[in-house]
Amino acid sequence: MGLIDSLKALVGAGGARVQLDEPAAEGSAEAAVAALAVEVKQAIALELREGSSRVALDAVLKTADLEGCTELLTSAFGAPKKPFGARPAFDKQLTALIDSQGGIDTGQCLYLRRFADDRIAFAALWPWSNGVQITLKLGVYAEA
Repeated sequence: MGLIDSLKALVGAGGARVQLDEPAAEGSAEAAVAALAVEVKQAIALELREGSSRVALDAVLKTADLEGCTELLTSAFGAPKKPFGARPAFDKQLTALIDSQGGIDTGQCLYLRRFADDRIAFAALWPWSNGVQITLKLGVYAEA
């Protein structure tokens, strides 16, 4: 079983157009993401990277820690909006968010959650081609 198949097995695979139509979460997206970043740093061995000011956490984890990471992300966000292995398909509303983070493709995973303050919290997982490391970014996007 290859890396992509393993990732699909961990979090499932879908192909529907991604939309944020569930009710907005209460509270501040920034506070929720900051708390999640602390929780992830405490639970998982990470190599922290110099991130842009647009993300709360830019880090690299080992593939062996992916299951623990996805459990934390799923607990905070619910199921991924674009699971590993699913073909990306975003509605127009999410295109700016996806583009602001460099896009997302079939082998990557994206979690999204809208908050009452009209901000969208996101977590993106980008597996490396070496099959050993995965980039994780946590952040908040404010719609223009």
